[in-house]
Amino acid sequence: MNTIHLRADAIKYGRQKKKKRRTDEIYLRRAKFLLASRPHLNTESLIATLSDEEVLATAFWELRFLDNAWEKIFALWFNSTFGFLLYLQHSENSMGQIFKCKKGHIQQMRVVDPSKIDFKKAIAL
Repeated sequence: MNTIHLRADAIKYGRQKKKKRRTDEIYLRRAKFLLASRPHLNTESLIATLSDEEVLATAFWELRFLDNAWEKIFALWFNSTFGFLLYLQHSENSMGQIFKCKKGHIQQMRVVDPSKIDFKKAIAL
């Protein structure tokens, strides 16, 4: 498996804008669970991924859950065959192999209910 990990000081941001409050609000959207917003079916093999740290990503929706233990369950769900097909069903086809998934589409998706899963089995994931 290929991984990328950057040191915290490896990324530099531009100078602070006049509206400091607005830029701080953007950082509140950081999350460890990322769901692809525009997957290319001929090149991408995963719809969802997990990060070790909370991140912002341009090609992904950053999602937070009520319980952090659910992140692994949802990553497994979206990357399963059924979850992948369900994702495509709620997405819009823009150009050939490219699909777009908007926030409203994500909110309408039916997903597995993690509270119904046995805690011991969930830990084994």
